[in-house]
Amino acid sequence: MTQQYYSPGQRPDFHGAAILDDEGNETPITEEMIFKACVELMIAQGQEETVSEKSD
Repeated sequence: MTQQYYSPGQRPDFHGAAILDDEGNETPITEEMIFKACVELMIAQGQEETVSEKSD
């Protein structure tokens, strides 16, 4: 079953940023997803000491 993040009949506004799965379902790319990816890259490059909690 596909999880929807919007109401049926409502077209979500992804601002052109979404991930498509194998079935063509769109999942919006969030700020949290980008932050997590950046942290993972920094850790992989040995920059753990520069990783801090995200501030709003």
